[in-house]
Amino acid sequence: MKRQIRNNQISSLHSLAISTISTIILGSVSGSNFVLAHNVKTNVDVGVTFHIEPDHSPQMGQESQAWFALTRKGGGLIPLAECDCELKVYLESDRNSPDKPLLAPTLISLSPEKYQNIPGANLIFPKPGIYQLELTGKPKETGEFTPFQVSYPVTVSSGLSRSKELKEVTSESDQVTKPVSTNLSDKIAQSNSKKFSTKKEIKPNLPIILPLLIGILLASVGLISIWKLFVKRTEDN
Repeated sequence: MKRQIRNNQISSLHSLAISTISTIILGSVSGSNFVLAHNVKTNVDVGVTFHIEPDHSPQMGQESQAWFALTRKGGGLIPLAECDCELKVYLESDRNSPDKPLLAPTLISLSPEKYQNIPGANLIFPKPGIYQLELTGKPKETGEFTPFQVSYPVTVSSGLSRSKELKEVTSESDQVTKPVSTNLSDKIAQSNSKKFSTKKEIKPNLPIILPLLIGILLASVGLISIWKLFVKRTEDN
């Protein structure tokens, strides 16, 4: 009896361990996906969920849309209409000049995913590098929430796609081969021109042809004379 109870306890502990490990693994995976998709920060009693398209991988020179979902303590959403918010964008290397942001876009009302009328902005980063997006906000009506300030790092890539690299390489290759092909065509044209001029410059050799023509003419006259003589003798007979 005691042995059966002990086996049941061991079986229960085993099941609990498996369940705990599964929960930890699933939580870690789902948690990591959430962090990759959104960046969440809190400041006093305001939580800010940040996201930037495309997939937190903006590219230089291409428009990216950033949005900020503001939630007050208790989970209520703070729309842009209730927040006096301001967004400033700094290049990490110029972060020591807070009075001179690289970008200060006007915030617009967006409704991405499950959120409605939250602050957002369309951004075009001028060059690759690490940027800081600093969002500050205060309630338009006093007491709604505590003023806040949050900052998010964003890495911007050069945006040079593989197809563009291939086009540039092809373009450079064309620039190298064009002079060669041009030189080759020039050489062919010059060669044909020489052949044509050579054919054109061929002249008849008069010292050889003239005596030959005279000889043929005299031979013809002689044959005619012989033929006439032959005909006359035939008639006489």
